[in-house]
Amino acid sequence: MTAPDWATLETELATLLSSLLEIPCQWRTQPTKLHQGAHAFVDALAPTALGADDVRWADVGGTPETPDFVQATVVGQRELTLQVSVWSPSQSLSSSARMYLERLRTRLRWPSTLEALRGLGLALVTTENVVDVDPVQDGRVRSQSTLDVRIAYGALEADAQIPWIEDARVTGTFTDAAGDPSPYSFDLNPTDPTP
Repeated sequence: MTAPDWATLETELATLLSSLLEIPCQWRTQPTKLHQGAHAFVDALAPTALGADDVRWADVGGTPETPDFVQATVVGQRELTLQVSVWSPSQSLSSSARMYLERLRTRLRWPSTLEALRGLGLALVTTENVVDVDPVQDGRVRSQSTLDVRIAYGALEADAQIPWIEDARVTGTFTDAAGDPSPYSFDLNPTDPTP
């Protein structure tokens, strides 16, 4: 599992959506450019965790037989909703905001799109229904619609490396059912081949 590179996503994801919509698309948080025709904005809504995160340990450095360090990495599954909003100055059916989003919803299932998302560390979960907003601006209705796209990705965070313990010795004594010491004891060194 690889986590997405968020710096790459910031540019590549908007570019991918723009190519699928066939209109300019940018993150809503970026400075807005002036567009005469139809254009789209994308927002990332708060991610949610899927299940519990897991801790994985790995040997680091040295050789496989005697590594120098071990490192813990916390891994988990996340789901994020991308809200794509399209504005269009036209109310004609073929160039309305809802038609651009219907195009996007279909093209998100293309194998080439799924492969492009996989390359960004994302997986398509589902798309919701297109919602028409159509606000009134300057005395006329403007075509605006939104589409929520749910995507999944992996989260990975590695802790600092810690020294690897090469060997250990375990000793102990036994007690009987009453809690009194027993004459039996053990001394175990797992790296010593002699019993």
